[in-house]
Amino acid sequence: MLWDGRVFRLDSLRGVRARILESGANELREVPLTELRGVPCQPPVQLDQRAENVRGVEQVAWKKAEQRETVIREALQ
Repeated sequence: MLWDGRVFRLDSLRGVRARILESGANELREVPLTELRGVPCQPPVQLDQRAENVRGVEQVAWKKAEQRETVIREALQ
């Protein structure tokens, strides 16, 4: 399931609310069913990998972002 743009696993349903667990985390959330979106059926390992890919940043891209941030801070001072 998708909630707030992130991948979650459905834990249980309670009326119009769902208990969901974020892939790769141990935090259980209770959210309205209307806020959940489906994703194509995939094995849990693929869902975990998809979530990891979204979180990951390449080192080169991270360095560029830090350089841009430095330039912007200097320009704003």
